Amino acid sequence: MQRTRPFLAVALGLAMLGAAYGQDLDKEITGLTDKLGKTLVAKSKKKVAPVDFVDLQGRPTELGRFLAEQLSVELVNVEGISVVDRANIKSILAEHKLTEEGLVNPENAKKLGQFAGVDAILIGTVTPMDNSVVLTVKAVSTETAEVIAAGKASFVKTTEIQQLLNRGVGAPSGIGPAVSASGMSPVQTTSTDPSAITTKDLGPLRVALMNVMPVRGKDRDDNELITGMNCAFEFANLDLAKTISVASNAKAGYDTGVFFRRGSLTDSSGAEWNLVGAKGLSLIACPPTENPSRIVAILKGGRIAENIHSTNPYNKDSSNTWSGDFTPIEPGKSVRVTLNYSFVDDRGRWPSKGVKSVDFFQLDAELVIAMAEPGSKNASYSLVNLLIDRVNVPGADAGK
Repeated sequence: MQRTRPFLAVALGLAMLGAAYGQDLDKEITGLTDKLGKTLVAKSKKKVAPVDFVDLQGRPTELGRFLAEQLSVELVNVEGISVVDRANIKSILAEHKLTEEGLVNPENAKKLGQFAGVDAILIGTVTPMDNSVVLTVKAVSTETAEVIAAGKASFVKTTEIQQLLNRGVGAPSGIGPAVSASGMSPVQTTSTDPSAITTKDLGPLRVALMNVMPVRGKDRDDNELITGMNCAFEFANLDLAKTISVASNAKAGYDTGVFFRRGSLTDSSGAEWNLVGAKGLSLIACPPTENPSRIVAILKGGRIAENIHSTNPYNKDSSNTWSGDFTPIEPGKSVRVTLNYSFVDDRGRWPSKGVKSVDFFQLDAELVIAMAEPGSKNASYSLVNLLIDRVNVPGADAGK
């Protein structure tokens, strides 16, 4: 029996430590609630609506939802404060096609005030540090869209809290099914999908890499080789008011109908692959006599060619023109895009062999983003580089 006592002491110590951590969180939330509650009552903002708290990139997490719920419960006990249930807020947002993330927009905050009859919205940001988590909460007036109260809490990062941090949540509330560029198949917005390999924000465009699939073939000696890499993305429009249009930047070849998308993939051996195609993403191209990096200037001051194949390099009238089209993404919606990288040279010819295995790779692609109708006087353009530093290839060990 004596031999078990040290283990029992350790177990009791860990339990007490866990309880202390829980008390630390409770104490911080209570203190934050008291501070916010007193300020709100003093400013006659008595009916409030907390929404899911997010990380620094504006993405909801399970920890953010948990903390928003904890704050809601504490606020109910503050005299003079009335709390609108978060589930009701989500229903109202969905009904009026708003999102919780979009409430940082003053006009959207005012709209929620009108629809739900609330005086203030509580928005929060969860920031993980080395050994702790910092929660900052702001109360935004639905009448003036001004921050009328604010506070922060800091608590120890326990194992349970880390697990909640690691869990993303599904589609942002209030965003319904989106329609793909073809207008045929519905696509659910999942720009914050926890299953995404990685996400990149390019202005109002959020790009989530969802899946990687090596393309395999065999050489003349019947050896299995990797000859290409298909990368599936989801392109989401984070702007809730404007449609954005996206295209792959390309250059027209000297042969009619040949276009080269601007992008490459460098694998773990240092070999470079070309971006040879894309599904769900249109392309735009300048003539072969023009520098593709000038595409924004050409879009602003040039003119669109009559058709995608009319950028004839031998026709003087083809200078300062662009060909192709953009893929539109409606406010709060998303489209699925697949970028295909393969071992081909700049003339589109396949080499004699691929590689036996790829452990990881880096990829990039040049994208052109257009705000407003492309080609219109009000349109603005930007050339951005989608760069993903390191992606591990699924099943990489199998090819060794």
